[in-house]
Amino acid sequence: MFSQIDEITYIIVRHRENGKQRIIRRGLTYEEARAYFEDRKTSGEGWYDAYREVITKYEIVRIRHGGKRRVVKRNLTLEQAQAHCDDPNTAGEDWGDWYRTQIYRLR
Repeated sequence: MFSQIDEITYIIVRHRENGKQRIIRRGLTYEEARAYFEDRKTSGEGWYDAYREVITKYEIVRIRHGGKRRVVKRNLTLEQAQAHCDDPNTAGEDWGDWYRTQIYRLR
């Protein structure tokens, strides 16, 4: 079940006959994804486009003085990530936690 804060968007993925895939559009609404998919130009010889639902999640990155970074938490809603970073215990003299959108990778 998704929380009400989860952001659901859609991506367009180009599928090739050789099994390769790549994202060609991001951040679409369901209506935009359906409209794109219904266009006859979304397939050709040896390829086709399809859409996928993407739930935007956030991760916490700890940044230390000198630029060293490491992910310390993943799969958070925006509300959870903001609450984490608003906590005064998530920063020190030479480090601080920040949130960012998790990177979506095709599998």
